[in-house]
Amino acid sequence: MKKSMQPNAVTVVVPVYGDWDSLAQCIDSLLLNVTSPHQVILVNDVGPDANFLESAILEKISGISNFRYFRNETNLGFVKTCNRAAYELDTTDNDILLLNSDTITTPGFIEEMATVLALSSRHGTVCPRSNNATIASIPLNFKNSGILERDIDYARDIHTSLSGRLPRFSIVPVTPGFCILIRRTLIKNFDLFDEIYGHGYSEENDFCLRINKYGYSSVMANRAFVAHLETKSFTAEQKSALQSTNELIMTKRYPYYEEFVRKYLDFYIDPVDRFADVIAGTKGTTKVLINLHHLSNTYNGTSRNALSLLSYIRDQSSNLHDIEFTVVAGSESSKFHHLDTFGIRVIKSRDIDELFDVGYCPSQIFHAETLQIMNKYCLRIAFSHLDIIAIRSNHLLSQDYQYRTILNDAVTFSDKVISISNFSRDDFGDYFGCTETERPGKFVTVHQGYPDNHTFTGAFSSEIPTTVRTLISIGRYALVFGNDFDHKMVRETLPHLSKCFEEIVVIGPTKLNGIETGNSRVHFVGSGGLSDRAVDELLENAQLVFFPSAYEGFGLPIAEAAKHRKPLVVQRTEGSEEICALYESIIPIGYFNELSEIAPAVSTALSEFESDPYAVGRTLSDYNRDVVQIITELAATEIDDARLRDRWTYLAKVQDYAPAEQIRPFSRVLNHAVIVVRARYLMKFKARFPNQYLRARDLYRRSRLISR
Repeated sequence: MKKSMQPNAVTVVVPVYGDWDSLAQCIDSLLLNVTSPHQVILVNDVGPDANFLESAILEKISGISNFRYFRNETNLGFVKTCNRAAYELDTTDNDILLLNSDTITTPGFIEEMATVLALSSRHGTVCPRSNNATIASIPLNFKNSGILERDIDYARDIHTSLSGRLPRFSIVPVTPGFCILIRRTLIKNFDLFDEIYGHGYSEENDFCLRINKYGYSSVMANRAFVAHLETKSFTAEQKSALQSTNELIMTKRYPYYEEFVRKYLDFYIDPVDRFADVIAGTKGTTKVLINLHHLSNTYNGTSRNALSLLSYIRDQSSNLHDIEFTVVAGSESSKFHHLDTFGIRVIKSRDIDELFDVGYCPSQIFHAETLQIMNKYCLRIAFSHLDIIAIRSNHLLSQDYQYRTILNDAVTFSDKVISISNFSRDDFGDYFGCTETERPGKFVTVHQGYPDNHTFTGAFSSEIPTTVRTLISIGRYALVFGNDFDHKMVRETLPHLSKCFEEIVVIGPTKLNGIETGNSRVHFVGSGGLSDRAVDELLENAQLVFFPSAYEGFGLPIAEAAKHRKPLVVQRTEGSEEICALYESIIPIGYFNELSEIAPAVSTALSEFESDPYAVGRTLSDYNRDVVQIITELAATEIDDARLRDRWTYLAKVQDYAPAEQIRPFSRVLNHAVIVVRARYLMKFKARFPNQYLRARDLYRRSRLISR
């Protein structure tokens, strides 16, 4: 069993130079919060008002036995004054607490800091939390981009609310010097501050990093709080010059310092601490990050869903005034999809410098960087789960095997998964071997619907060709929805459909050459390039909609057929039956299981049918309304600290194992090798150096995830 250590008595050293107003507040707080056996030493560093300060200090501490006052003979500067106090003025074996004169202590701060120092013999220095103390500030990060809060009451309220939910202490790269408790034995063995730092700044970092070489850590006492006012000892110009000069000295000695601070902020900070401003800050506007980092430069079902959400938010802005939406997207996709026209702020992932109540992705998360953005900047995570064909199909999964792991991680660590169908939800559970009872309340089914606006008409590569326009005027054609993916089953079904129609228009595929279609004429139009208006025009004049896909999470063409009240033929699957049930009172539907059943299914769909004239069916606006409602409700839920820590710790480890700056060089080298070296030479390399080849290949695949 670990032997417990008793906290040592502490001597508080306060170097004094000027600014009586802040010093008076500091002394008053010390008189209230520091009692025997702890001591306080005030050292006058003979600034311009040295005599006045001396008189005022002596008056305040008169008769207080554990408070002592000293005066330097000449101005020594902050660093030398601290050293003099530790080496000469304090003759006890107390631990030393160096305290800026522009601070305000709080009850129990010294006892808590001393206790944390004593918790381990490897704790070398300890600092409290504050409103203004670099990495010791609380909150450290803010919801509002660019706002640097220094309000003491705000910080104190958040600290009071969250201190009990934080670990008692955190190991940090260095302890900020505004209030730093130092083990006395370390001063004896390793000296205190290097006087090369003159009037101050970076001297405490240098000390922390110096003793760390011997295995002593810098520690933050999360349950102690000391307010820190803006220093008035130097002008802004003087302060900037001192900081620049001294940081150069310190970083030259410890070139890893800045990287360790970044590592702490990105990976090792407690997530309750990182999101303190969102968890316990003043309630106000709900901030939502819509993550479109995955959005490609193609107009398809996935991009249309995302754009329809932005359109809904724009149109409902007067009703969503208490929610602030921000979109993160790549530069090219932002330009291609005209994201700047929706009235929503659009930023790049590298420009995010704020926190959000909720992060939402309109499609499933397959890319590591998408998930890392959500983890790093969003307190709560939600995404829409469309389907898992990219995982169920080994052919598709072989393009990137990490899709499987990333999606499973996304579901595991998200707070809400919005499935577009019960089939899609259950298919995830069937594939990964889990049930909804294992993730209670996480999945919610919200069906999509047909587009009910014509917002998206620009930047698309293809429109209806002249030959098809002539056909539209006649109107006796079957309209097929599909693409080049095998599960869409266009290649397999067209020969059977061609027995029923002389004219067939196919939206999507471009590579289906050599299909036997008998006497039928098949027209292929825009793969991922048709505008909504063009698709609506084709639908409006079609005789029948044919949707042969063997796998769909929802199947938007089903809803679009209902929108235009067109007969529909679909392959009978769990997913298609679920979605068709939403529209079966509006349109006639023919199902086929086997390819030979396509002709009878067409006959069924074209038979007489009495449609409900009042039924309108579900639209994308209905879907987006429900999604926004779920996001709003999610933003108001209480945070489970344990689940938040599990998410943060796991995803931080995953990212820390494969930092982008180390992998990308391997990616560039291998990518160049693949282009330059012929395949036979690469195979010779593989045969001769199999381990090196496999390592380079794996690094290349991991780099693709990070660089997306």
